[in-house]
This record gives sequence, C-alpha cells and structure tokens, in this order.
Amino acid sequence: MSHRPSSAHLGLVALLCGAVAPPAVAYKWPGEKASLGSAVAAKVIGQQCAGILSAPDIRELEAYLAKAASELAKKPDAMKYSVNGVPFHETLMRRLTETYSQKYRDPLACDAETTEEAQDTLQKIRKEMATGKPLFPDENDPNRNPDVGEAITAKVTGEKCRGVLTVLELAELELHVAKTWVWWAKNAIEADARSAITRFKEAETAIASGWTPKDCTAAAVGKAKKIASLVSKAAANNIP
Repeated sequence: MSHRPSSAHLGLVALLCGAVAPPAVAYKWPGEKASLGSAVAAKVIGQQCAGILSAPDIRELEAYLAKAASELAKKPDAMKYSVNGVPFHETLMRRLTETYSQKYRDPLACDAETTEEAQDTLQKIRKEMATGKPLFPDENDPNRNPDVGEAITAKVTGEKCRGVLTVLELAELELHVAKTWVWWAKNAIEADARSAITRFKEAETAIASGWTPKDCTAAAVGKAKKIASLVSKAAANNIP
C-alpha cells in the first residue's frame, strides 16, 4: 500500500538512509557508522567506477547489506510500511540502487570525492561487521542512546500532541539534537556536516507539515515518551 508520509514512516527513512536524499556531495558522512543509503551508494560506486573498490571489497558491502536486510525483515514493523506487499526497506534499497546507478553511469561522477565516499563507507562497515553486533540496535535496550532521527520524530510528536511530553522532556530532545549537530560539525568537513544537518531539518519539516490529529495515536505517543526517557537517561549517564 502507499499513502502520505507519516511521522513514523519518515523517521524510518531517516534511520535507514541518513535523511533520504542521495549523498551527492557528502563523501564523509558524519558519524562513526555507515547508513543503509551510504552502503548502497558504495556498492554501486564499486560496480560502476573502475578501480575504486576491488571485488572482495564489494563482497564485504554485499554482506553488510544482506545482514541489514535480514535484521530489518525481523523487525515487528517490517511490513507496516510495505509497498505493494514488499517490505519498505527492500523498496528503499532498490530505489536507492536505481538512483545511484543512474548517477554513476557518468564516468565524470567517478571522481576523487566519489572514491573517498566509497572507501570511507567501506572502512566504517568493516568496523561494524568486525564487532559481530547487530547493525540496528534493539529498540528495547534500556541503555541505548537514540539516534537523531528518533529524537526529531519524538520532538515533533511532543509538539503536535500537546501535553504528552513535559517542557523538560522537549528541551532534552532539543539538546540531544543540537549535540548531534555539534558533534558532526567537529568531526566532519564543513560541507558534509552542513548537508547532513540540512537534510534532517528538511525531514523534520516534512514530518511536522504532514501531521494530522489522527497521528497522535497511543503508539506514537508511547514511542515519543520512550525516546524522551532514553534521551534523558543517556544525558544523565553521559552516554555518547
């Protein structure tokens, strides 16, 4: 099925691919982990840009993507945002592959920045795969630190569903997001940090503008409360 973007849907997109839009200018994605979108991009670059990645490198990317797909397929909401019966993450990966394939058919796109993008992503993926840990954290882990996409979605929920979050909880969510921006600004090149922040802000605007009273469901409110609680706990314990 296909319907207008919901808050949870957009939050999922942000989680999976780091804000939806193809990273045309970002080749050092802020953060220590790869996103699903950056992994797809790196694989396509390796396949279409000669000499950037080796066949074994591409197989490592494929193993990462296979593990990601397997984990996402087991999530309770795997089919909640399905498109014509196909899990959303599968549709997303296919569309990203098509987008990047079109971009990198042009030999001029296979430049130094593209090389750095693919190699940077590969190194992040190697580190993640070497840990043997799940790529997507257990949502029920009481000690996890929510990602920025979750915090943004919770913040918008709290703002739109008035009274479900306290002023302090909303402020802590704002601070959590701001700290993420600061970390990116300190650890990524200027253009890439700016690009990433802009994309997430656009996602937040899209969530807010598409909101209706019907979106203030018990599930949405419960998720917002849970994320706010995790953010508060992470801040109190100085969890990075």
